[in-house]
Amino acid sequence: LRLVIEDIRASGAFIKPRPNYYPIGVTPPDELHVRETYKGLVLQTKCQLTIEARAIDDLVEEWETTSVEFKRELETRTKDQKAEFVKDVLGLVNTKASGERWLIVGLDDKTHTYHSGCTLPSNQDDLERILAVYTNPMVEVRYNIVEHYHGPVGRLRILRDPTKLPYRVGKSI
Repeated sequence: LRLVIEDIRASGAFIKPRPNYYPIGVTPPDELHVRETYKGLVLQTKCQLTIEARAIDDLVEEWETTSVEFKRELETRTKDQKAEFVKDVLGLVNTKASGERWLIVGLDDKTHTYHSGCTLPSNQDDLERILAVYTNPMVEVRYNIVEHYHGPVGRLRILRDPTKLPYRVGKSI
């Protein structure tokens, strides 16, 4: 542990030790209080963005499988668009494939490349409202926008609860 503490103290560009003030004659304990630096926060953010972009790249390499689907855009304004979204989510959640289920938005179906200017949902709440109305039981999802190398990509993770199978259309669109 002391070696780790010394390494942390030596990496002053990324974190700074906080000064510990102890009365004269009191030996400070072998602990380290640190705070992040701006440079360290930027490095951590870049590292996280790179990890997420690589995860998208790994999915693109395999392309569409029983548990991964790609969409150029995801709009949910019209009834037809909502129906298409619900159909895609139900197809992914009901498949017997193992592992996580993903709906990736922002890549062209034919060229497998990034599609600039695509329409991405702004937040998870809108998608959940649609699924709450049109699926039974409601399909749970986690949505975020990943900063990819070429631009933003929507990533929708579909959470499957085997005890709720089969998921069905709850209300006709």
